[in-house]
Amino acid sequence: MACDGPCGVAETSGRDRTAASSGGTIGAAGPAARHDARTVLEAFVAAEDGVSKEQYSAFTSGGLSGTKVDYLYASELLDETKKESAFAVTTADGPVVVHLGGLDTDEHEEMLPAYELARRTLRVA
Repeated sequence: MACDGPCGVAETSGRDRTAASSGGTIGAAGPAARHDARTVLEAFVAAEDGVSKEQYSAFTSGGLSGTKVDYLYASELLDETKKESAFAVTTADGPVVVHLGGLDTDEHEEMLPAYELARRTLRVA
């Protein structure tokens, strides 16, 4: 993912596509965000080979507006297609992307409750 200024990504798939790690509460001090959440998320997904059937939607949580996406990822290593998800928000410090992968679709779905909890409980510090 390319972005101007600080970017944060929490990665859970084992594939390292992170600019920085971020977790917990999202900070709000610093320069204005230069990208909207959808643009950042589209760039994040486009950087991955083997993605199909992307479904984007908007959400709000804790005063933040964001975009989420569910998609299929064709893993050459595992020779299978599996579900993945990600969401993005922009803050005064810049964009943050949280990605949920998993070894396969079953593991992805088992981790979805924690991922959804993180998305629903976002707060600006």
